[in-house]
Amino acid sequence: MKGTWIALATTLVLGGAAALVAPYPALTPGPLGPGHLKLGNDCLSCHVLLSGPSRDKCVSCHPIDGIGLRTSDGQPRRPERPRSNRVHRALAGGQAACDTCHVAHRGAPGGAPDLRFSHAVLPAELRPQCLDCHTEDRPRDGLHANLAANCSNCHGSEAWKPATFEHERYFRFDRHHPSRCTDCHPVASDFKVYTCYGCHEHTPAKMADEHRKVKAQDLGRCARCHRSGDEHDIRGGERGGDGGDEGDDDE
Repeated sequence: MKGTWIALATTLVLGGAAALVAPYPALTPGPLGPGHLKLGNDCLSCHVLLSGPSRDKCVSCHPIDGIGLRTSDGQPRRPERPRSNRVHRALAGGQAACDTCHVAHRGAPGGAPDLRFSHAVLPAELRPQCLDCHTEDRPRDGLHANLAANCSNCHGSEAWKPATFEHERYFRFDRHHPSRCTDCHPVASDFKVYTCYGCHEHTPAKMADEHRKVKAQDLGRCARCHRSGDEHDIRGGERGGDGGDEGDDDE
């Protein structure tokens, strides 16, 4: 125990001496990044004594409504960054400190990056609203171009790929069933709606007759039983069931 107190006292004495002899090297976490170099050693431009970085001081130079649109001296930013503006306006009413994402002291070469954004800082009600910020990122293919559903239904916030939606749990693709989404999903705003009748020209009467022996219901939901698309491979789909109408839900 005595050794612990001696070590603590020694650390405090040496640390205090270093702060008095060379305060800047002893206290600074590293050199400033390019955007703040003009501040030099004026620590209190951004920090409150004994408290750390101040959000109010950040906003005094970087007004929320101008972030991404104007520079800190009020000049128009070229090019503009409207996404950055939307993100900061969404965060304006919260309590997240600026240094949650932004690193002013870059440290040694190869050290901390200037930005370490995480979607966790967004208000919970905004996290699923991907298109509020990522409208420009929407893929321009036939699947995504007119899709009204939100990205979070199929994608996570850590990375765009791989998608989190496991299609094979519901229907397995093969050489007879290529993965062209619009072949089966005619309603772009709701992929829970699908049809097999675009390619399989069954008549309702014939389908009802063929399925009478298994007492199948809701014959429009083919993938409920035929996950592989093979009429003789009745192993269940949609929820991984065992086929038939057992456990039919009431959606």
